[in-house]
Parts: sequence; C-alpha cells; structure tokens
Amino acid sequence: MKILVIDDEHDILDTVSARLTAGGYSVVTADTGEGGFAKAVKERPDLILLDIMLPDIDGGVVAAKLRAHILTKHIPVIFLTCIVSGKEIEGKDTIGGNMFIAKPFKSEELLARIREILGE
Repeated sequence: MKILVIDDEHDILDTVSARLTAGGYSVVTADTGEGGFAKAVKERPDLILLDIMLPDIDGGVVAAKLRAHILTKHIPVIFLTCIVSGKEIEGKDTIGGNMFIAKPFKSEELLARIREILGE
C-alpha cells in the first residue's frame, strides 16, 4: 500500500515516512500543496496524510482539488493538523467527511487510523 504524506515540516515528513516505511508501507512525500496534488495524480496512493497549513495553498483547498479530480476523488484523506486540538476532535471519526488527527500525535494512533481506513 502506498501513502502520500503532504506536510511542509520536514521533520514531520521524515518521522512519519520512517514510521510508515517500518510499518510496511510505500511512502511518497511532498512539502507543498500543489506538489502534493501533482504527486497524488501521478502516484495514485491508497491514502493521503495532509497538513492543513501549507505554504502555498490551504490543505482544505488541496482536499477539494483531490475530490474533484477523476484520478484522486476516491483516495481517503487524513488531515494532520495543529489547528484543532485532540480535545476538539476526541470521539469524532470525521469532521466534514474528513478524518483529523491532531498534532502532536502518537505513531501508534496514526498507524491504527491508517489500518482502519485501509481495511487492514
């Protein structure tokens, strides 16, 4: 299974990539919204982890572009964000149809959510 991680913080990209790779996933990364969208179209990952606050365009805009594109509209998206706290999303699987995981997060929680979405 292939996962695309879109985040402008390189330490997050490195940490998440290492953890996902150790978990047996193929990982592709991007550090901008436009770059992430282009990689999603090209690579067609099974899942996308998407930061909301990106330097070029908002992660919500990226998600909308993904949902509108024929090749990416079916790909599930998990937002990784510090905009909402864990308390704000506690007990909720989704907000507006998208799953959210608050930063900082535990890698075990992230892997559990990924496995849940991918049906593993």
